[in-house]
Amino acid sequence: MALPLAARAQLDVDPTVTASGGRSDFLKTTLTEDGHSISLEAVIFRPPGVGPFPLAVFNHGSTGRNPTAERVKRTWFSLELAGFLNQRGWLVAFPQRRGRGKSDGFCDEELLRNGKAKFACDKDTAQADSARALSDIDAAIDVLRERPDVAPGPILIGGHSRGGVLSVVYAGTHSAETLGVLNFVGGWIHEGCRAADLINQELLLRGARFDRPTIWLYGQGDTFYSIAHSRRNFVAFENAGGKGQFFEFDTPTAVGHNVIHHPYLWTQPVGEYLDALHA
Repeated sequence: MALPLAARAQLDVDPTVTASGGRSDFLKTTLTEDGHSISLEAVIFRPPGVGPFPLAVFNHGSTGRNPTAERVKRTWFSLELAGFLNQRGWLVAFPQRRGRGKSDGFCDEELLRNGKAKFACDKDTAQADSARALSDIDAAIDVLRERPDVAPGPILIGGHSRGGVLSVVYAGTHSAETLGVLNFVGGWIHEGCRAADLINQELLLRGARFDRPTIWLYGQGDTFYSIAHSRRNFVAFENAGGKGQFFEFDTPTAVGHNVIHHPYLWTQPVGEYLDALHA
């Protein structure tokens, strides 16, 4: 259910977001749920200057193998990526999908209505939940494009884990509106699911229609997606016509799925990728 503006003003004073230098804005979208209009939280990091700035949208993943009602309410963003892109002149937005962070709605992507974790290792479930997630991303981007400090033109889109695969899919269905894709350890369902190859590749192949290069960044020791699994996904993506580079980082197990939070691993390849896009 949508919150009143007074309550939203209080929620905006989030100590974690405020300390980061970001700001939680609430995007009034065209989405509805249970008869109520949906506003989505987006943490915004603006570069110095008056703008308008090119827009970068970065999408969060799931909360992990054991989602709870408490965990899905934690707002997610990457201070490392925001700082890196701000330095290059991008306005960076981290939209929170329905039921995540302080966004309206219910987190159907991860929870059942009784609050228990959802069984996601099913092709039909993955299709329905990813479609819902993509509709949230679409709705958030539509509102973000209307900001006076956002420049017109193609956007940079990216994400971590589920956000990574969703960003590849988004580019494939919005090629003319997308400049590039940053896919950090992208995948929808972990390898503990026997259908992981089928589910993840089916989604990623939808992004092969994007007519520009993408960049895929993965770490050794990832307990969700092994390098072997992710390389199979990338080969399938290339075989379907997708363009991109795959980077494999030598990381300890604790870091494998959290490459995004270790910029010493990726600033050089991502910087070179962005330079090539502008060239």
